[in-house]
Amino acid sequence: MSRPVERQPPAAPRRPDRRWVVVGWALLLVAAGLQRWAPAPIVERLYSRGLYPWIAALLSLVNEWAGFSLAEAGAILLPPALLFALVWSAVRARRMGVRWGRWLAGTTGRGIAAAGWILFAFSLLWGLNYRRVPLSERLGIPNGGTAGELAATARWLAGELARHAPPTEHRDRPAGHPYPWEELAAKVEDAYEALPVAGEGFPRRLGSAKPVRASGILSRLGLSGIFIPFTGEPNVNRLLPHPSLVAAVAHEKAHQRGITHESEASFAGFLALYQSSDPYLRYCGILEATGSVLGALARTDPEAFAEVARAIPATARADWARSREFWARYRGPAQRVSRRVNDLYLRVNRVPGGVQSYGAVVDLLVGYYLAKASQEP
Repeated sequence: MSRPVERQPPAAPRRPDRRWVVVGWALLLVAAGLQRWAPAPIVERLYSRGLYPWIAALLSLVNEWAGFSLAEAGAILLPPALLFALVWSAVRARRMGVRWGRWLAGTTGRGIAAAGWILFAFSLLWGLNYRRVPLSERLGIPNGGTAGELAATARWLAGELARHAPPTEHRDRPAGHPYPWEELAAKVEDAYEALPVAGEGFPRRLGSAKPVRASGILSRLGLSGIFIPFTGEPNVNRLLPHPSLVAAVAHEKAHQRGITHESEASFAGFLALYQSSDPYLRYCGILEATGSVLGALARTDPEAFAEVARAIPATARADWARSREFWARYRGPAQRVSRRVNDLYLRVNRVPGGVQSYGAVVDLLVGYYLAKASQEP
């Protein structure tokens, strides 16, 4: 007679490895500390001019191999993947008899740990550049000037705009650019390679800016482009009218080169375009800079603004009007929400003024003009 088979008690569920959670919490503290207290000279020397150029070059290799925006693909795939993981975790916890309060606490703790890993990756891949020495110091130019110097800068830019503007008979050309996308992206990269901003050196050409397929969403959010540190991609709103598209490419390419602050990225974009060998790129850079300076001048000295505005060529006026019409079509609550989110992001990264810092490009433009004027005989 065979012996009865003894029933074995069910095995206890295997406890998940908690080490990655503990490390994630630690990395969260490390990343927060680096973003707040890392000394600017050390960051500039060891990271921004040492490690980061190699990181950007490596990510560019991956981007060139992909041939499409990895960030945009991730934005499409990541939300449903996270939702599936959350539902699967809840169902599994229910089957194991875990109480909802305990599951919620555990999920929250793992979420914070995951945030720690993500924020540390953000700092390592790009975010530490927020702790760089200010661009005005790296270039050795003043940062701003008096109201009179602002007006002088506006007159200089208006003169440059009149000198470089295309003929007025082309002012009604379609809202595109005269180059295929690949050629435009290559020309902007050429401009940066010919003019390393404040001595940045990269071991190879960086990957091209990517036109976002879902640019309608970017337009509704009020975004000309967005740089994604995790993929190293400058993503640009392909629906922009020219020459805003060219300025957006130059701006996002500045982020790719480790220039984080929005005003500094706009100024770096101006420098690259203004000193480009391509006349159309030069015009686009001058047009964007002139618009920024004239906006500041209108607020501080309306009489000087009226004087300078009379010297603006018709081509530039038509381009500005087209840009205003473009953004007016997409104005709505999504833009306001996007602006608040962007403001919060910039303030978390200790950018003074948040979204108001975009306007600080005027101070850099005035400083550039003063430095340029002081060198002329």
